[in-house]
Amino acid sequence: MSLKHRAAAALIASVGVFAHAGHALAADDGTPYRVLKGERRPLRLDPEGKVLVLLGSARDGEVERSGLRDHLAAEGTEAFSMGEGVWAISKADGLAARDEGIGAFRAPVLIGETGLWLAPTPDMFVKFVDGVKEASIQSTLATIPGAMKITRDYYGIKGLIHVETSMTFGLDVLDVTNSLAESEGVQFAEPDWLSEARSAQLCSAGGGWVSNPPNDPSYASDWALNNVGQVVNCGSVGEFGDCITTPVTGVADVDLDAPQAWNITIGDPDVLVLVMDDAAESGPNVPFNHVAGWDFTVSPPVQVASTMGLCPSTLHACAVAKCVTGLINDSTESVGIAPGCRVILGKVRVGEAITWSSNTIRALGWAMSVGVRVTNHSSAFETTEAVEEAYEAAAAAGMIHFAGAGNFGEVESGSGIVAPARLPHVLAVGAIRADGDRACWSQYLGGVTSGPEAVDFAAPGECVALGTGTSFSSPYTAGVAALVLSRNPSLTAAAVEEILRNTADHTVGPVVGIDDETGEGLPKACAALTYSTTELMTDAAPGRFARIGPPATVVQNRPTFCWEAAPDLDLASGTVTYVVEITMDPVEQSPVFYHTSAELTTTSYLLPNNLLVNGQSYYWRVKASDGSTGPFRYSNRDDPYLSTWRRFTVNIVPGDADHNGVVDFEDFIAINVRWLTHGPRGDADGNGIVDSDDHSSVLANWLDTGASSSNWEYACN
Repeated sequence: MSLKHRAAAALIASVGVFAHAGHALAADDGTPYRVLKGERRPLRLDPEGKVLVLLGSARDGEVERSGLRDHLAAEGTEAFSMGEGVWAISKADGLAARDEGIGAFRAPVLIGETGLWLAPTPDMFVKFVDGVKEASIQSTLATIPGAMKITRDYYGIKGLIHVETSMTFGLDVLDVTNSLAESEGVQFAEPDWLSEARSAQLCSAGGGWVSNPPNDPSYASDWALNNVGQVVNCGSVGEFGDCITTPVTGVADVDLDAPQAWNITIGDPDVLVLVMDDAAESGPNVPFNHVAGWDFTVSPPVQVASTMGLCPSTLHACAVAKCVTGLINDSTESVGIAPGCRVILGKVRVGEAITWSSNTIRALGWAMSVGVRVTNHSSAFETTEAVEEAYEAAAAAGMIHFAGAGNFGEVESGSGIVAPARLPHVLAVGAIRADGDRACWSQYLGGVTSGPEAVDFAAPGECVALGTGTSFSSPYTAGVAALVLSRNPSLTAAAVEEILRNTADHTVGPVVGIDDETGEGLPKACAALTYSTTELMTDAAPGRFARIGPPATVVQNRPTFCWEAAPDLDLASGTVTYVVEITMDPVEQSPVFYHTSAELTTTSYLLPNNLLVNGQSYYWRVKASDGSTGPFRYSNRDDPYLSTWRRFTVNIVPGDADHNGVVDFEDFIAINVRWLTHGPRGDADGNGIVDSDDHSSVLANWLDTGASSSNWEYACN
């Protein structure tokens, strides 16, 4: 055993964590570390000697080790399910003697730079720098001990590789990933960390501060949405109560300007907001606008069956979701800032305490596939490069991300705001109280006003309708972004961010203007909705395909679908083929009622006749494949390259054979030119063939007009 391994073994043994020869990891000075952003970052062993233990896993058909569970239960350790396994975090020193006999994966619990705990699991993430040859990638991956399954482009994150291993000791996993991370050609490597996910909620405001919607007199108490100078007193506020001074007299207009914004829009149900939290409730009694939730703590993710519960505000995820899309004109619940939009609750952590890197990655990868535009994460965990990579990929796909900055006031350099708020593609949201001052517990790094460590915005978060904490200021800001996208869905994420920055109230916080405590200031929904976007207008949010058509409205039931492969669609080899899919609602997982029967080699497709219903909305997407089935292909039949879903609505004008928006003499000419052919042009009655019935349809609808013809024509070039 090397000197550094002996030093680590002694250190681990000294705090009661089991270790044995060859199973340790340490820097040259004997302290554990991980490689993050190319640097060795120190880790501390948990002072109580806690150990992560895998009790059983469905992956390899193991049954749960009941004897081990009984042993742990005797010392008060509770088991929990995460991913494919049943886990426990134990303080039982007796496990040291059982090290070789139990056959279970185990890892010492480590403490990261921000004070949150994390522990390596048997799996890991690896990403290589651009330009590394495939042969080198495969050669490097082949060196990973016990590699059982290698997944490329994990959940759609380009270049991210997930490796499942049979390793049984966490420090061995960390040893391997550290070695890989410092290898030439590797951008990063790290375990699929299991880590603490501390809620950003301080307390739950009760009594009169659980506000009612606008049609209820109690709505007047919800200063976050409409501050008219209310006296705010939320009573006991838990462990941070010594910091908070109540009552506070509000200052008029220190709010989100909700009622003014609602005069413009309450939100579009097509704008989806993913709330990553501790539950995935759904059902007819849930008091916020939503679609079915998903559980991302398992792989593959599963849709949560509809429940009859109310999703109470005592459940953190439910309270956060209500800040975004709480129902309007409902007499029993608080209203959200964007009640017309829809939330998807995504479970990424177990209770208030534990999450896994791959949970958030799965959630973001899935969100890209269904067209989510906004995400919120009201948790705090240690930074991981794999999660950062997923956030970057999702941002490139058109998503804008928000997270709470944390609840620990001013912090020293080196820790800063918490992850994921500190990640480059996530906007960090602090909290203010009703008079516009920063909430005393709202986290920030003194003197820093730009970059990932800086607070970007500060929204209502102290004694608001659903509680206190940046857990609530962050989803309020996410909801404002959702309103902006409801008004103008063609905006990119960067454009939405610019609008929020340009329209924020810079007078809150310690100074007028941008400051380290509140960033750009308080988001103002109405100002954001009325901001001139002439210079910010773009085509639809970027996706993996540049889709040309059909437009949002089509005037025949046989539209032509056309697309271009994006420049980064670098399929491995062979002939690239495509499949077109159409569904009624991709988020609700309604069946794909049509897809091309054969793979296409062209980038356009004319839909067969009589499939679409007039007045109905549909969603379509493209799948690309290079035809391979091997594990190292960039896009194969088992894991095709997907575009996001896009909506279109059928609006057929009866009798309009040439589709110019009016029924006139030109329609007779179109019919005669295409007599007895199958196709959209000339087919005035939409039955799929040009015949004498089309003459009758023209006469029956003579000089009727439809929508502007500029919305109807598009070219597949």
